[in-house]
Amino acid sequence: MIHDSSAEATAEKPSEPVAAADAGEESDAGPSNEVLADERGELRLVVPLRDGAKQSVTLEWTDTRYELQIDGTNAKLEWAGSVVSHRRACQALLDQNRARISDAQKLEGPAKISAAEAARLPKFGVCQPAGLGSWALSLTRFAGAGEGAARALAFDLEIVRIDIEGKRFTAPFGTIEVAPGGLAISSLTVYDFDDDGNDELIVPYELNALAAGAKPAALSAVWTFSNGAVSAYSKAPSLSGGLGVEHLDFDMRPDIGSYGPFVAWLGADCGAKSCPSRVTGPKFYFHSEQDGSFSATDAGAKAALGRACGQKPAAIVATTGSGLNVAQTAKNLVCARVLGAARDALASELAAKRADLCGGATTCALSSTFEVWLDAELPAELGSAAKP
Repeated sequence: MIHDSSAEATAEKPSEPVAAADAGEESDAGPSNEVLADERGELRLVVPLRDGAKQSVTLEWTDTRYELQIDGTNAKLEWAGSVVSHRRACQALLDQNRARISDAQKLEGPAKISAAEAARLPKFGVCQPAGLGSWALSLTRFAGAGEGAARALAFDLEIVRIDIEGKRFTAPFGTIEVAPGGLAISSLTVYDFDDDGNDELIVPYELNALAAGAKPAALSAVWTFSNGAVSAYSKAPSLSGGLGVEHLDFDMRPDIGSYGPFVAWLGADCGAKSCPSRVTGPKFYFHSEQDGSFSATDAGAKAALGRACGQKPAAIVATTGSGLNVAQTAKNLVCARVLGAARDALASELAAKRADLCGGATTCALSSTFEVWLDAELPAELGSAAKP
């Protein structure tokens, strides 16, 4: 539904343009319900702009509402899917998260969070507008543990949905243990993937450095709200170790990028002269489909993977003047598999180059990681379609 301050009209997100105006007309046609869908599926509302003229236009669908404030030749679009009780609930959630971080800095011993550690935290408890309500990622517990190289930060997190009236619904997101600064969370992304009138939530996160001995948490990163309950989105791909939001085409649907099983967290004794805290292969892509599911093997996802793995590397183990290039070697190995290289040939090269991988030792964590990757399941393959 779309209406303005002086007249009301309705439209249902059309796939074809509705009553498109003659582009050559310059006279004021008055309030309009023109909604134009271009070739990318984007909706457009046509309104006149004049010096000194003010208008307030409401764009309303079944699941959200926006206000377009027009003042002369300036216009500002504001989300209007909330009332005072909703805004108060969002502020209360933000205040609660700030208090938990503040309280963690008052703990004793290793549990105490330092000011430097607190300064590097992601933003928790921030409401992300989603239809007639909001989503947020919230702290339920936060503390430190260990010291020095064994220092860890432990987060208990929950997914929060706040409805239009300010009522809060929650579900556990999981427990994450990382080294200080090891957790990165990007802006939350919302989109109604299955077109049921309820926006789903994507939590883009990266585990850049795990605490010593910690295992990566198995987290559901896409969530939905239905029948008064928050739950993991059943059509989301199964991922671990982090993901990012991508846009593989112009359909306006958020897509997902992830390293799949090809990510590992290494200690300072991984074997190489310089060991990164995390090593990954290239990203795999999960394209959002019209039925609400995600595909790693459709044309869009494979094209993006092809850009990441353009051609088979001449050698898997990459070295430079300063020694082993761990990041490039990891990418080479996974891309070679994506592009159809034989497992036995890859295994032979890794075995022959073990001294380079392990700094002269017969075995090491880096070498063992790459051996595991030889048999890990690929989310997608390019095979013979790849460049020679």
